[in-house]
Amino acid sequence: MSRARACVIGAGSSGIAAVKVLRQSGVEVDCYEAGSQIGGNWCYQNDNQMSAAYRSLHINTSKKTMAYSDFPMPESYPDYPHHSQIKEYFEAYVERFAL
Repeated sequence: MSRARACVIGAGSSGIAAVKVLRQSGVEVDCYEAGSQIGGNWCYQNDNQMSAAYRSLHINTSKKTMAYSDFPMPESYPDYPHHSQIKEYFEAYVERFAL
């Protein structure tokens, strides 16, 4: 029997989480992102021109609420991190789980 395959569109917060869960489930995954970086809307001035982030943007929920359950945000982050910290967090998540 052949291995299951999936395609994830977008490497934002939901896309990278989907890739992780699918891979952990044994599914072969390809992820496509319109821009050259991960982070979706949190990637300020992304070259795909689709980000709604602005220079002073911070999250409007606490870092504990927004964090992935298996990968907490760094303690050094403020309760409401800046968009650049959210992007760094997503990059660390991708690196940690080899996505």
